[in-house]
Order: sequence, then C-alpha cells, then structure tokens
Amino acid sequence: MDRETRLGILAAAILEGKPVDWSSVDTAGNADDREVVSQLHVLSEIAALHRAGTSLAPPAEAGEGGEPAREHLAAWGHLQRLELLGHGTYGDVYR
Repeated sequence: MDRETRLGILAAAILEGKPVDWSSVDTAGNADDREVVSQLHVLSEIAALHRAGTSLAPPAEAGEGGEPAREHLAAWGHLQRLELLGHGTYGDVYR
C-alpha cells in the first residue's frame, strides 16, 4: 500500500471517530512519515476529547464582585462557549 493511501485511511478513521490501534500503525517509513503519524495521533486525541465534550480549560471561577460565573457549555484553551446566539448555513455562533 502506498504512503498516501495508508495515511489517507488513517486520517479517515480519525475523522469518522473510529478507534485506531496506534501500536500497530506502521511507522517504519521515513522521518516525514513518522512525523505525520505522530501529528495524526495528536489530532485523534483532540478529536476524542471534543467528541466526549471534555473541557481542556479549568472550571470557570466566580465573576467580578463575587457573583457566580456563568456556566459554560464547552471550552477550548482559555475560550469558553457560553450560549448559542444563532446558526446558519456555515455553522453556529456562540457567545
């Protein structure tokens, strides 16, 4: 199987949320292949966290004046998704 087909199958599995047995992924190729496989592994972990709804950010703290902070729907780094403002053809808009 050629390089592009092998990496394409791996990327498709990540996109579809299929489990990948990373210990059996052939990384015997050149250094570029190993780097691509490594980055795909990182991408699959991020996708799994996203699918699970797991937040990478610490929980929100109390707001100014000691008032409770708004509950956020999800977070990515320091960004918090608080509420849906609207949606359209190309996606959703959140505060």
